[in-house]
Amino acid sequence: MRVPGRGFLSRWARLLVCLLPAKAGAQAELPWPLELDRALSSTFGETRPAAFHAGIDLKTQGKTGFPVRAPAPGYVLRARTSPWGFGRSLYQKLPDGRILVYAHLQGFAAPIAQRISQAQRARQTYTVDLEFPPGEIPLAQGQVIAWTGDSGIGPPHLHLEVRDADNVPLNPLREGFRVADTRPPVFERLALTPVGIESRVDGGHLPLCIALKDGEATAVPLVSGRFGVSAQLYDLADAAANQLAPYRVGLEVDGRPLVAATYGRVAYTEGHQVFLDRARLEFPGGSGVFFNLFRLEGNRLEFYDLPPGTDGLLRCGPAQGQLGPGLHTLVLTAEDVAGNQAQARLQVKVAEPPPVHCRSWYEGETSEAAFTLDYLAFPDFAEVRARADRPLSLAPPLVLADAQRLDTLDLEQIGPREFRASLPLTAAGPLTLRLAGRSSPVLALSQAPVTPAEETLVEWGGGEAWLRVPAGAAYAPLFPQARRFDPPAAEGLIPAGIGYEFLPAGQSFDHLVEIGLRYGPEVKDSGKLGLYQEQSKGKWAFVDRQLDTENRLVSGKVRRLLRFALFSDSRSPVLSALQPAAGSTIAERQPLLRAGVDDIGSGIGREEDLDLRLDGQRLIAEYDPEAGTLSARPEAPLKPGGHLLEVEVRDQSGNQARARAEFSVR
Repeated sequence: MRVPGRGFLSRWARLLVCLLPAKAGAQAELPWPLELDRALSSTFGETRPAAFHAGIDLKTQGKTGFPVRAPAPGYVLRARTSPWGFGRSLYQKLPDGRILVYAHLQGFAAPIAQRISQAQRARQTYTVDLEFPPGEIPLAQGQVIAWTGDSGIGPPHLHLEVRDADNVPLNPLREGFRVADTRPPVFERLALTPVGIESRVDGGHLPLCIALKDGEATAVPLVSGRFGVSAQLYDLADAAANQLAPYRVGLEVDGRPLVAATYGRVAYTEGHQVFLDRARLEFPGGSGVFFNLFRLEGNRLEFYDLPPGTDGLLRCGPAQGQLGPGLHTLVLTAEDVAGNQAQARLQVKVAEPPPVHCRSWYEGETSEAAFTLDYLAFPDFAEVRARADRPLSLAPPLVLADAQRLDTLDLEQIGPREFRASLPLTAAGPLTLRLAGRSSPVLALSQAPVTPAEETLVEWGGGEAWLRVPAGAAYAPLFPQARRFDPPAAEGLIPAGIGYEFLPAGQSFDHLVEIGLRYGPEVKDSGKLGLYQEQSKGKWAFVDRQLDTENRLVSGKVRRLLRFALFSDSRSPVLSALQPAAGSTIAERQPLLRAGVDDIGSGIGREEDLDLRLDGQRLIAEYDPEAGTLSARPEAPLKPGGHLLEVEVRDQSGNQARARAEFSVR
């Protein structure tokens, strides 16, 4: 259900205005820095692999070289060059203290370009980061300060940020950079996530994704315990079809406002907490990113509107302020900066899940059946699942055996062949599970607690895999799990025979944690080993290669618990298309010297591993990892006669490649 128009306030929004402090109004409009249509490819607050998108991306028609003009007077605060991230970037300080950041530039205007070039020559490196005293390089409104490009990450575009005087990114669409927008946001799906062992959504502990039709949910889920509401949605603007992030999302329950999130300001220091504000959830036919309208433990993000002492989670129960038995209506409202709104509605039914009937099982029915045991891991409990090779009406009880107790737990039937049971994890040592009364597979669960207060080392497989969590890294107590798998073949990589999935899947931390895997004696050349993280099915990304050859360990630091494996990369990078080509004769005295660089495996990760030389002298070369090129121009015109171009690169596993081309200048 969409609500058209500008400035419309739904009931929950009107109530929030009454209950919460007023927000600062939008800044006066600023000129667009490009002489192009005001069109966006991305906006503030969008989800990125490890942070929030901290600015807006201005479309440049898939081209580079458009002049960037200062929208307001000020001075150059900082200028940077890097093969990665922002590429070439420029920072402008405005008279009111705000900072404008322009990134992925093709080049800088004078005198910024000269200062960058001088610093690169002095340091003999392409990457430089210069800060300028106030007023040293003044900028006038409308002055050309740079040109758009595609340096760093991404296709041609201009990334524009507005930061406050404390260097905290603000939403540029609220800071004067406006675009034509008469189109409301669009809700795609809703999701309900149970939190805690006592909580269920439609009888299960996993998030439930619910489709929408004309803004109305297509199902009425059964809920109990605590649960949070999330939404998969996007916003639209007039000039381009790109899907953007909304500005504000809110939730009301039975006509009462519960929580709202307004994406107007996100500190860089808290950007990694995007994993607490967003969730990637699976649904029939795919997966997607959902905006969480609840605040998990440890979440310090400041853009939530919540009554003091609340977290946005819905609690089912008879106590005052909680959801009582029966039907309840949830209404979500999304709004963009222009005031266009959309709504989505969902009804939930509060009722306790049906009890598990404890009936005696019949050995005759199950004696011939073969079972497999598996589990789903949650921060402080596990859901154990048993699957039979044939339909059964009953299953054997689950036996929980550890050093302190021997208990049985009845399995709940969830399908003709599938059964499950939920059990809390405690600090009582490893937990062993099997099915009673028969030969059964054994399932082992770790009960080693990780707490925010102290550093913890958890090991699996006799030290074959381990996780080191420093003090202060965990947001809340949890019991991590890990299970072994055989790494699959991957392009350019040779499996080293060990892989571990660390659980709960996607669990994030406030600080980096360390993952370690032990390689076996069959690995003869450990020098090419690396720790890799699965990015998507069949796609692996290099993490690190901290080697402990004495203990046969490879480790690296990560932010989240995912699937990790050891691979060997013994394939050298490939150098191609040297320019000028070998044996060629050219007329240009300051030609572009260039080489194609391709590495399948660990990749090129450091600028010092890239070397381009002309006649034995190292040049300041720019590496473009996405285009796979290394290029430079000689500082002075070349003399007529023969010249030698030499290129050497090294990947993160130490594999080297060299190429050379002799050419002549007329």
